[in-house]
Amino acid sequence: MTVRRPLPHVLALALGVGVALLVACGGGTKGGIPAASAGELKSQIADVQQAVDDGRCDDVSGQLRQVEDSIDALPSTVDKRLRQSLRDASDRLHESALSECEVRTETTQTETTTQPTTQTTTTQPTTTEPAPAQAKIVRVRAVGGVPKGGIVRMTVKKGDRVAIVVTSDVADHVHLHGYDIMRDVTAGGTARIRFRATLPGRFEVELEDRGVQIADLTVEP
Repeated sequence: MTVRRPLPHVLALALGVGVALLVACGGGTKGGIPAASAGELKSQIADVQQAVDDGRCDDVSGQLRQVEDSIDALPSTVDKRLRQSLRDASDRLHESALSECEVRTETTQTETTTQPTTQTTTTQPTTTEPAPAQAKIVRVRAVGGVPKGGIVRMTVKKGDRVAIVVTSDVADHVHLHGYDIMRDVTAGGTARIRFRATLPGRFEVELEDRGVQIADLTVEP
């Protein structure tokens, strides 16, 4: 028999975002989040948790996108550091939720496999599911069309989950070469590319319209 873990990663991250919201929106704090926006984000985070708990993995990505869009749509009066903290927590929440869903789906498929009928009663060992591997996050901040601090470099292993998160003060397209994945980024917005590293090699990430490299990703076999 397999014992399903509770969802500590998703719960902790959701609660962490919730605490940030409580601190931010209380008492008209300067640079805080408007009460209406905070309430909407809390509701969306709760929906993510409920979808994972219910095993509705097909719904999780859309609900996570709503959380990310709501953070990106916060008014300009919100403190920049607070906004970035929420984005960081949202990225971790995204990866944990998808990983939890993947583990639960694989476990369900294993448990529902038909077993041959026998007359012998055996006791199955109790096992605990391992924690899902977290994604490797490549974080880039582009200012004026170039990566602040220079090209961001990261090395991962084949099979790793990877999330490339690009914030930019100019509109462009973020292109991961080799995997040929592209995302739009608006001025002042964030683009996210999430994928599993299945192709070994060295790959450039660039602001496509400007032809500027912003990151360098090496995938080892």
